[in-house]
Amino acid sequence: VVENPKGYFLVGGGIDEGEEPMRALAREALEEIGMGIEILEKIGHAIDHGSANMYRETDQYWSKEGHYFRARTIEFVQDPIELDHEFKWLTKEDAVEKLFYEAHRWAVEQCFNQDESPA
Repeated sequence: VVENPKGYFLVGGGIDEGEEPMRALAREALEEIGMGIEILEKIGHAIDHGSANMYRETDQYWSKEGHYFRARTIEFVQDPIELDHEFKWLTKEDAVEKLFYEAHRWAVEQCFNQDESPA
């Protein structure tokens, strides 16, 4: 996960115009943590809802769709661009407790549920 002044989040972010979700994740990993990643499989997608007042006083609401993948870090490639993002390894329990977005907590649960299913 990454921690920034707003809280804990999964590595990732916005998808640029015409960009595929897997490519966006690889780009965001470089920007946020400076690491190359290997995407192993898609976990799923989810829509998260909230209000902008989570960050500041306003009555605006948002809805965003996220694409979630199981991935692993490969190697350090470059210094992160987003200097207020600190890369942290958390246990499943800590991640589920600390992640800001409900959809991020859901994705962590899905990732670990796949690990626990019979082969």
